[in-house]
Amino acid sequence: MADYEKTLQLNPVFVRAWDNLAWLLATSNHKNVRDPDRAIKLATKACELSEFKDWNCLNTLATCCAENQDFTAAVKWAKQARAIAPEPDRQELDQLVIAYEAHLKAKSVAGKQNEDRGIIRQ
Repeated sequence: MADYEKTLQLNPVFVRAWDNLAWLLATSNHKNVRDPDRAIKLATKACELSEFKDWNCLNTLATCCAENQDFTAAVKWAKQARAIAPEPDRQELDQLVIAYEAHLKAKSVAGKQNEDRGIIRQ
């Protein structure tokens, strides 16, 4: 991680460093590394630097959103990534969209069941 941090200090417009660090923070199995909130900020910066035209960066942002349980945003960014990804990568992105949409549906069903039971979550 320190190498990515140093790279960002030395070259703050290096898109791939922003993107890779975001991915690491969002997907790491190590609790001391994982930081999904910061990952979204870094992934957003990578997308901004690439003018939202790099499908890898958009996919990273989608993953970061999903790791933060924001499946609406995850679907949005995964669909955007798929739209500009090379043909060989589109099937994997299609599967991610399906998975994120399934999470949305499950949350919707759970919310409806809680409403039916008089449980209100804030």
